[in-house]
Amino acid sequence: MSSLGWNAVPRGAATRVGIASSRHVAATLDASGFAVGDQWPASSIALGAESFRRLSSGGRPVVMLPQAFGPFTDAGVADASKRLFEFADQIWARDSQSLDHLESLLGHDPRVGKAPDITIALGVPRQDAVSARVAVVPNVNISSRAAVPDATERYVDALGGMVRLLRRDGLDPVLLVHSKPGDLDIANRVRSLGENVDIVIPSNGVDAKVFIGQCAGLIAARYHAVVSALSQGVPVIAHSWSHKYEELLAEFGMSSSMASPFDAEQSVGALTSQMADSTLGARVAERQLLLARDVDAMWTSVEELLVGRGVLG
Repeated sequence: MSSLGWNAVPRGAATRVGIASSRHVAATLDASGFAVGDQWPASSIALGAESFRRLSSGGRPVVMLPQAFGPFTDAGVADASKRLFEFADQIWARDSQSLDHLESLLGHDPRVGKAPDITIALGVPRQDAVSARVAVVPNVNISSRAAVPDATERYVDALGGMVRLLRRDGLDPVLLVHSKPGDLDIANRVRSLGENVDIVIPSNGVDAKVFIGQCAGLIAARYHAVVSALSQGVPVIAHSWSHKYEELLAEFGMSSSMASPFDAEQSVGALTSQMADSTLGARVAERQLLLARDVDAMWTSVEELLVGRGVLG
């Protein structure tokens, strides 16, 4: 949009049509989640670097809030990532592996720190749980990034198997679409197998977290669905396509809560065992409090930066 002249438009006029140009931005807090590493093309990271260059001009602060990073084994990805990081004032890794990847690329850099995902500390209204409801959360990345033949068909079949096994165990499965549009296609394909299962599409992330808090359990391949379950003491089994899932579970002392997304029996068996553990809620709640304190400490550091740059009074 900058090339069309929007940077020259006064802020009031731009706001009326719902556009903010880079010159109207006083500071940038980047909450991308996972967008810098070998899993992404160097070209998209280079676009991010150019955006950061514009946003940081004139000494305006850029903060990369806690997110997953790396690895950086691809030379093009590494070069583009270094360029992007040049324009950041704070870079927060949300797990130990991401921190290691950053240090392998940048060395010891005082701008780099570690803090948990910010949504761990996000409180939402708690409502009564639906005792038998289990949400199954698909992720199109599971099949698109799997190094197995016929990955999409196998993944859809496995999700259908999870629905059937949950019903066999007296539970009420639903498909929770946590991100669109690819995940909705996976959910619809599961229904096309003849599974008469509801598809739930929350309007936003907060509504999704509220819904998850009402569930008796969760089988999830979306990172923030797993966060929402763990931070509310809901039993959860994760399906992984990145190191970020293993690291998140480890932070909550739940490293064993992982299963193959292509193995319905393993996923459902692991979840029902976890649901029978009466001590789980208290253990996870204790970890959530500690992690939330680390998130608060990160925000204090961010606030100090913004005050120091005159962005906040």
